Amino acid sequence: MLSDEERKAIENLKGTYWYVGEEGLEENIKIILNLIEKQQKEIEELKEKADANLAYYDQIYQNGIYTGQRAVEDKIKAKIEEYDETLYYAETEEGMAELKDYEYDEAKYGKKVLQSLLEKE
Repeated sequence: MLSDEERKAIENLKGTYWYVGEEGLEENIKIILNLIEKQQKEIEELKEKADANLAYYDQIYQNGIYTGQRAVEDKIKAKIEEYDETLYYAETEEGMAELKDYEYDEAKYGKKVLQSLLEKE
């Protein structure tokens, strides 16, 4: 927003030199230069705020993706551990008697598939 003084200075500069005189011209130019400096400072402050906001939202975006990706990786690793426990149990006498062939195969091949998924990441 321009002040009345700033508006008047701009209007005076639009007029002719003889209308405001040399002193009036100098005063109007000073007012306009101050206005330009003030607006430059405001623009810089707005740029700094915009950069800070951009960095903040960029960080949120990256952390959100990272957190989501990390959660998936953790679930895959947990399932691999379950398969490891099943395979380890299958090697015991008790496990050999209790586990069905398909449970062993599921653990064996499921573990391979999940490990290949983690390796692709």
